[in-house]
Amino acid sequence: MKRYYVFFVITFVVSVIAATSLYLLRRGPVADQLLADDIRNIANEVDYYYLNKNELPDNLSQVIYSTSELGARAATLEYHVLTKTETAGNKAQYELCATFKSKQSPGRGVIQYGTTPNPEYHDSGRQCFTYTELAAFKQ
Repeated sequence: MKRYYVFFVITFVVSVIAATSLYLLRRGPVADQLLADDIRNIANEVDYYYLNKNELPDNLSQVIYSTSELGARAATLEYHVLTKTETAGNKAQYELCATFKSKQSPGRGVIQYGTTPNPEYHDSGRQCFTYTELAAFKQ
């Protein structure tokens, strides 16, 4: 009976260590993927604001978000207006910045089309993505 008890305790301890290690290993990349998704969604909301108002918002609290959760997560990002409206050939531009826990680079064979930044691929630490509003898409 004692032998089964020792076997059970050892199995339980190994299982807990394995589960904890897996959680800690995946916490960085998974959290970063959610953050990249948020950046992409918030950029889409800023684009929609620009299409309707013909200027960029002064801050992210001026944007009406599709969900209140997205609005709450937008408060965790840095937002900088580089050029507020399109004037004299200068396109309206802004930056969204966030801090990532790990580096994520594209795999072999991944081709990025267009000039829109892709927050899925980033270094670890603070990263900024510059977005440009194009007049061609305005109504």
